[in-house]
Amino acid sequence: MSGHASPAASAAHGVATLVLELANTRNVSRVELLALACSLLGADRTAALLWLWEDRWRLLVLSRYASNVVDDKAPTQLIDLVAKPSVDANECPNDPRDWQLGIDHQQPLEKWARAHGFDKFEAILPVTVGERVGGQSSLRTVAFIQLLSSSEIDANARRNVEIVCGGMALLLTRSRDARRLDAIQELLRAEQRGRQIKEWLELAADKLISITNAEAAMMFREAPDGYEAVVTRGKSTPKVPPLASKTSVVTHVALRRDPVRLLDFASDAERMEAFGTVEHDLVLHEVMEGTLLHGPIRSVLLAPVVFEKHTLAVIALVNKKADVHLARIFSKTDEEVLGNVCGFLKGVLPSVELYAALGEMANVVSPKSLESPEEARRVYDVVVKMIPAVAGIALIRNQRGAEGYTIDMFGGSLWTDDADMLARANDAFRPARGAAKGNYYRSLKIPETEHYLTVELKRKTTTGYENQILLFFAKALSHILLAEKGREDVIETFAQLRHAVRSGITGVVGYVNECLGCFEIYRQMKYAPSFLSQARFRKALERANFAAKKSSHLLEESRFLLTNITRESLKLVNQSVSVVVVAVLNTLKPYAEERRIDVSFNNELLKISDFAEIDRSLVEMLIFNVVDNAIKYSFRNRALHVTLDGTREEWSLTVVDYGTQILERDMEAIFLPFTRRPTGHAAEQRPGTGLGLAVARQIARAHGGDVTCSSIGVGHDAAETTFVITIPKTLRKGLN
Repeated sequence: MSGHASPAASAAHGVATLVLELANTRNVSRVELLALACSLLGADRTAALLWLWEDRWRLLVLSRYASNVVDDKAPTQLIDLVAKPSVDANECPNDPRDWQLGIDHQQPLEKWARAHGFDKFEAILPVTVGERVGGQSSLRTVAFIQLLSSSEIDANARRNVEIVCGGMALLLTRSRDARRLDAIQELLRAEQRGRQIKEWLELAADKLISITNAEAAMMFREAPDGYEAVVTRGKSTPKVPPLASKTSVVTHVALRRDPVRLLDFASDAERMEAFGTVEHDLVLHEVMEGTLLHGPIRSVLLAPVVFEKHTLAVIALVNKKADVHLARIFSKTDEEVLGNVCGFLKGVLPSVELYAALGEMANVVSPKSLESPEEARRVYDVVVKMIPAVAGIALIRNQRGAEGYTIDMFGGSLWTDDADMLARANDAFRPARGAAKGNYYRSLKIPETEHYLTVELKRKTTTGYENQILLFFAKALSHILLAEKGREDVIETFAQLRHAVRSGITGVVGYVNECLGCFEIYRQMKYAPSFLSQARFRKALERANFAAKKSSHLLEESRFLLTNITRESLKLVNQSVSVVVVAVLNTLKPYAEERRIDVSFNNELLKISDFAEIDRSLVEMLIFNVVDNAIKYSFRNRALHVTLDGTREEWSLTVVDYGTQILERDMEAIFLPFTRRPTGHAAEQRPGTGLGLAVARQIARAHGGDVTCSSIGVGHDAAETTFVITIPKTLRKGLN
C-alpha cells in the first residue's frame, strides 16, 4: 500500500479539487457550496446553515440555508425564527471562535430541526480567513457552517466539510471584494455626459438595491428647511417626497457625517446608541412604512455624501430582502459598498452641480435682475435652489458721487439694514445678531467695481463649488454693473460729442459770418480796410480755422472707436516735422489766447534731421491732441513750452504745462478712451470726450513710437506736467 493514498485521502483530495473549482468560479453561490456540504454527509436528510459573524453587534446571523430535502417552506420558517436575533452583550464572548451559538433562538431552532427529521445538529465548523494585522499574519473566524443530519456525521464527512469551509472562506473573501467594487464599476460604466444630479442619484439607488438586496432606497438632498427625499425606490413611490425633520435619523447622519447601520429600527436603545437620542421623525417613519414598504421598517443603513465637511446628500437603504438572506439585516460589506458609492458621488456631484448651477444662473442673471423685483426674485430662487442654506441675498451698492452704501435685495432678508457694516464684512463669515442669531453673513467684492454681493446663510461654511457659484454670480453682476456704468458713460460721452460738434460748427459759422459782415461793410463803403479791421478780419478767420480743425479732428477721432490704427493703414510721406508742428501751433493759437496761455516754441532740431517718414494728417492730429490737452488743463496766465528735438534715429516733441498734478496711479488711465484727465472739479467742467490722448498714443505707437507723461508738484495745487512724443524717423519693419 506504500506510495498509494488511502481511499479517504483520495476522496478528500477530490473534494478539495471540486471545492477550489467551485470557489474560483465567479458565478458560484454560497448556497451551492452549502449544497455540496450536504451531499458529503452521506445521510438521507441533511441540511447546512451558514452563520455570519457580525462585528457591529457581536452576533451570529443566519445568512444561507441548503438541504437535500425539497421543502419550500423551510427558508420562510427559518426567517421567522431568526427575524430579530437578540443578544445580551455581557453574555457574548468577543471572539466568535468561542461561540456555540449561544443566542436566544437556539432552542426554537433545535425544535424546528427535530420536527424536520434532523436529529443530529451539533456539528459547527468555523470558516476562517487569513489576514494581516500590523504587519503580522493571523487567522480570523468570519462565519460558521452548522450541519444538520438525520444520522451521525462521521470523521471523513466532517473533514470533507472542513474543506468546503475553506472554499467558503475563499468565496466570502472574493465576493466581498467584488461587491465593494461592483457598484463603482457599474457607475463608472454609466454614460456621464449630460447626466443631472437627480439622474446620478437614481442610478446609484438602482445599483445599490441590486447589490445590497435592499427593499427600498431613498436619496435625500439639502433643502432650505431640512433634507428632502428627491429619489425613492420601493414597492411604491410617495406622491409627495417626504421632508426629513430636525429629529430624523437622516438629519442626524447629515450632521454627524458618519454612516450608521441599525439592526432594529424600532429599538430605542439602538437609536440612543447611534445618535444619543431616541427621538426620530414619526411622519417620515409612517410614509416609509405605509407607502414605500407596505410593512415595518427593520434594518436600516444610512450614509452621507460629504464634500469638504458639508453633507451634499444622505442615502438610506431600508430592509434587507429575504429572498436569499435569511437574516434580513444589512452587513458590514453592505456598509462598505454604500461607502464606496458615497465616495464616488462625492467626486461627481459637486462638478455636476456646479455645471448645472452656472448654466441656470446664466439664464436668469440679466440687467433686468437689477431693475425688476420679479426678475431679482427669480435670481434669488435659483441661488437658494443651488445653496439651500441661503437666507437672504443682496447687492450692496457704492453710491457714485455720494458717501455710503445702499442695499438692493434680491430676496429673503438680511439681519441688518446697515449697508456700510455689510460692505465691511470683507469676505469673512460673520455672525448675525438679533432675531437671526445662528445665521452668518458674508460679503464678496464684485470684481472691477466698488459694490458688494452680500449673502446671509443658515450655516457658517460654504463648499468649494458653492463658492464657485457665488463667485460666478458676482462676476455676472460685475458685467451688468460695468455695462450699466458704460451705458451711462456712453450717454454722457455722446452728449459731450454733440456739444463739442455743435460748438465747433457754431464757432465756424459765427466767425465766417463775422468775416462776411466785415466784407459787406467794406463793399458798401468802397474803401480798403484799415490795419485794425484787417487784424479783426484775420483773427476771425483764424478762429474759424481753429473751430473747423477741432470739429474735423473730433470726427476723425470718433472713427478710432470702430477700428485701430496699424502700421499698414499709415500713408507715409517724407515730411518736415517742424512744418507740421508750426502749423498745429498756429491753429491752436486762438484757443491759447482765449485762455491767456503764452505758448513758446523752441525748435532744436537741425535742418538736416528735420525730415521723417510720417502720416502727416495723423501726426498732425497727434500733436494737436497733446498740445490742445495741455492748453485745456493749464492754469490761466501761465506759459506753455513746446520743444522739438531729436537725433539721427528719432524726433521728439516735449510739451510742458502748469496745472493740477496728475497722480502716479492715474498716469495710464489718462490714455484710456473716455477717461478725462483727473485734475479736480474745475477741470471736469471743461469740454472734451476723453478720446484725445488715447488716439494720440495709438497714432504714435502705430509709427513705432510712444507718448509718455510725468507730473511733478511745484507749489500749492500746482504741478509741472510734461508730455513727450517720441517717433522714429524711419519706420522699422514689423511694427504695428
